[in-house]
Parts: sequence; structure tokens; C-alpha cells
Amino acid sequence: MAKTINYTPEQEKLMSKAYTACGKGTAPEDFKARNECVEELANKLGKSTRSIRAKLTNMGDYIKAATAISTVTGEAAMKKDAMAQKLRDVSGLNLNVESVQKMNKTDIQLLITHFEQIFNDDCEAETES
Repeated sequence: MAKTINYTPEQEKLMSKAYTACGKGTAPEDFKARNECVEELANKLGKSTRSIRAKLTNMGDYIKAATAISTVTGEAAMKKDAMAQKLRDVSGLNLNVESVQKMNKTDIQLLITHFEQIFNDDCEAETES
């Protein structure tokens, strides 16, 4: 059985050239520009946007939109090294950041919250005096 050709080599060149001309950045505005380009190509070639994206992916040109990594609670995810540094800063202690990174994130966050609460309680006590 013969394979059906959905896109001619000329259409593939047009798609690749138009899509890559829309930029390679990962910012939301870059993705929006590329998304508009995909819609224009779909209209021009008489194909669905899904088909255009699939072909661009197959050709290695499609750039996936950057997604914000978040925790289960919906907060932005934080890397362990950043959490360890924050704990060091909040606690005021000369902690070994590499040792703190060996803790799990839940425990590090628990300590950060604890030290922030202590700091806030001290600030409120000074304000009341």
C-alpha cells in the first residue's frame, strides 16, 4: 500500500521557514507569535493546526511552550539549592548549604517557615514595645 503524502517538499520548506522566522524564544509572547504562525499556515495550506504542529514536530522545528513547574499546592517550584540558601538566610545561622540540600524539601520548607515565623513574631514584639 502506498503512503499518502500530506505535505509536498515545497510546503515543508514554507512551513519550516515561516515557523523558524517567528523566533526561537521560550517566553509566552514568543510562543504566542509562533502559535499565530501555525494558525496562518493552517489556513494557507488548508490543514488543521494540529496537523501543522505534528508536521513541524516531525521535522524537528516545533518549539514546545514553556510551562511553569509548580508544586501540588500551586506554588512555583523551588530548587533544593535555592531552598537551602533561603534557609541559611532566614535562620541567620552559618549553615552548610550542601548539608542542608541532603534534607528533603518538605523538611527544609518546614524549617524556613519556622524561622520566618520566629522572625515575624520578634518584629511584632518590637513594634508593640
